[in-house]
Amino acid sequence: MLALQEEAFAHLPSSTWLRRNSAETFRQCTLPPHTAVGARTEEGTLVAFALLYVPTSADDPERLATLLSKAPAVRTANSKLCIVHPHHRGQHLAAQLGTRLEAEALRQGIGLLCATASPHNEPSRRALEGQGYHACGAVSKYGFDRLLYCKPLH
Repeated sequence: MLALQEEAFAHLPSSTWLRRNSAETFRQCTLPPHTAVGARTEEGTLVAFALLYVPTSADDPERLATLLSKAPAVRTANSKLCIVHPHHRGQHLAAQLGTRLEAEALRQGIGLLCATASPHNEPSRRALEGQGYHACGAVSKYGFDRLLYCKPLH
């Protein structure tokens, strides 16, 4: 995941488009209740991954729902990150991984998914909107301006 993250950063017009995550963050996000899903080539090379972050308390600093103007009445989780290798973009991998994360969120009783994207990162914004997320505010997160996206799950 670290190598794929670095490959993505190497192809970004600005490093403010994504938040760089540490190996420890990635490790934590692979442990329950969080979920990591990925896509590999036939040779086994990781070409895309997405992370579902399930806050374990209402005051978890990573809980994006705390940034909403009105506290949701349902359990929430974050669609934390989705990275697709530049050579594998355009194959709908982000949408496929998003669908898998949604299924896991529903399995865990999550009623609302939240995500952030740089207002300048048009590909990420289009991907989120294509998956049914809607912009629900502008926030400052991780030291950057971000759009906050929400998607109710049924």
